[in-house]
Amino acid sequence: MKKLAIFCGPPCTGKSSAGRALGHAHLEMDAARAALLPGAAHKRADRAIAYRAVLWTASHLLRYTDIVICDGGFGQEEDRDACRALARESGAALYWVEFTAPLDILLARNRARRGHHPGLDLSDERVAEIVESYPWTGAGLVVDSSRPLAECIAAVGEYIQ
Repeated sequence: MKKLAIFCGPPCTGKSSAGRALGHAHLEMDAARAALLPGAAHKRADRAIAYRAVLWTASHLLRYTDIVICDGGFGQEEDRDACRALARESGAALYWVEFTAPLDILLARNRARRGHHPGLDLSDERVAEIVESYPWTGAGLVVDSSRPLAECIAAVGEYIQ
């Protein structure tokens, strides 16, 4: 059975680290935005283009592989609706994985990755704002990435297998 795994949550919660470690087809919204729109202002319109590109690519990958992971904030309902539509249209089971961690850990991670991550506009204030306003769904699996990465990967791997 085809599976579409959506790794969502605020910045710095470990979505990309877990996605890369699982060994399945993995698409990152931030990387897509940086590749498609270098130097873009990181506004909602820029992210919308990147989400469309990631989901379009996922639709094609699902023809050739059993599991595709898409990671990004996916905090807008229209982006979540697009994920649901893709799963329906491709005949894939949809797996939501929401990543979280305490704010102090997220801020430390944000500071550590500055200068080498596509989310260069993420100040501590912006990360805190996103965390405070993130629209959690409670659907699927919730992963507290303050736990060791190996534990997070094991939990996600078990969930999507």
